Amino acid sequence: MSDDDALTKTGFLALCRILLHTDIMKLGATHPAASLLPVMGIALQAQQSDGSDRQRYTLAVPDHWASREPLRLRVDARAGDSVQIVIHVGESADVLLSELIVSQPGSAGMWDYEVHLHLQAHARCQFASLQQLEAGIQPQIHQHSTVGANAKMQWHNTTLGGSHVNHVLRSEVRGADAISSVDWIFYAKGTEKQRLSAVNAFLAPGGGGEVTMKGVAEQKGHTVCNGLIEIGPNGGRTGTYLTEEVLMLDSTSMVDAIPGLEIKTNDVKASHSATVSRVTEEDLFYFAARGIDFVSARKMYVEGFLADLTERIGDLQARRLVLEAIEAKYLV
Repeated sequence: MSDDDALTKTGFLALCRILLHTDIMKLGATHPAASLLPVMGIALQAQQSDGSDRQRYTLAVPDHWASREPLRLRVDARAGDSVQIVIHVGESADVLLSELIVSQPGSAGMWDYEVHLHLQAHARCQFASLQQLEAGIQPQIHQHSTVGANAKMQWHNTTLGGSHVNHVLRSEVRGADAISSVDWIFYAKGTEKQRLSAVNAFLAPGGGGEVTMKGVAEQKGHTVCNGLIEIGPNGGRTGTYLTEEVLMLDSTSMVDAIPGLEIKTNDVKASHSATVSRVTEEDLFYFAARGIDFVSARKMYVEGFLADLTERIGDLQARRLVLEAIEAKYLV
């Protein structure tokens, strides 16, 4: 290892420690205005410059910077708070970000959260978000990304908690020959109501990428799953696909899977599909006849159904957390 490589590794590990262990990354907490933490050219800045109560943060990834390990963010949701984080990914940079959204037991009320990602030309970014809120929190989550020429954006969302969830993601391809993809896992159970919306917008030529939304509903859980491919007048030569798949574990749950296309130009390849499957008594009897108990059968159904999306999460620690959170969900 060269001296430069050793310095880069040391600086990166220092950054990871800051992101994981200091209050600056617990985004629901109170911070002094304009506090700055520079590490290896990356800075996280907290600021409240507009006079509002919204807490604003900026993370800048410099040009040509490549991460060897994920940058992990922890967001502590507090009812009544409004939080915004803006992430700039420089030209030809390559970064993997993992976000965990949690709340304290007994928390209840509205919570507003925004994430904006801006990718410059040839940048690469994966953003994995696990939302695991307490039942009383009502999150309003907005995610937005802009993707420059020849850049690649990959979202991995997992929605598992909150009472009334309103979550909107919009990714815009603004540069030629760029890729924008969205994977979204969701699970609604009991009194949980989820309204999820994913829009992949292609505003420049030669774009690509897919939206895949897969989820589970049971015990009166209700999910509205909206997926949309939008191709603007300058989006020629785009190739994209939208898939919505839902597994209903009983007859009491409700799911509205609504795929859509808005195409304003020619010379594109775009399509969509939506499938809702039900686990029936006959299915469970099949497992029981082979000595597989009810809990194990549900485990096989759920994990098998969601496996292709969980395996795409690049951060192995984040993938493990997602699998553990899903298992905790269906074993309760």
